[in-house]
Amino acid sequence: MSFTKVDARSLDLSNKNLEGYSFDRSNLNGVSLENSNLRGAHFDRVDFGGIKFKNTQYAGENFQRVDFTKVDLSGVTDLSNTRFDDVNFQGLDLSGVNFSGSRFSGFPSESIWEGGYEGTNFSGANLSNTTIHGGDFTKSIFDNVSLRGVKIQE
Repeated sequence: MSFTKVDARSLDLSNKNLEGYSFDRSNLNGVSLENSNLRGAHFDRVDFGGIKFKNTQYAGENFQRVDFTKVDLSGVTDLSNTRFDDVNFQGLDLSGVNFSGSRFSGFPSESIWEGGYEGTNFSGANLSNTTIHGGDFTKSIFDNVSLRGVKIQE
């Protein structure tokens, strides 16, 4: 199922099985995805302003060119095996989140965001077996982070 180029502002998609859905170039501003299954979903150039993710099930999503800075990710604990390409987490508190097996990439010369991961709090997060390819992690906090098996690529 695809939500490509859809204006879904304030739509209630809570308690839905959206596994594998594609949300590309859509406006999801104010949408509720609470208690929904988003495993394997794909998000590309999506407006997430005011979106509600509480108790949402994740794993294996694809987020490309998405700005998370207006999103409340409190309560999100598992983003394992997820791909983050050119996303903006700047200044967010992602402490304790499981990112194991995920991929973070950002290409500063081509990036649509300035900062990308700058100032992000990853304290207590699980980054084991992740791949980090580019991106700006300046002033990010990595206290008590699991970095076992991390691959850093240029």
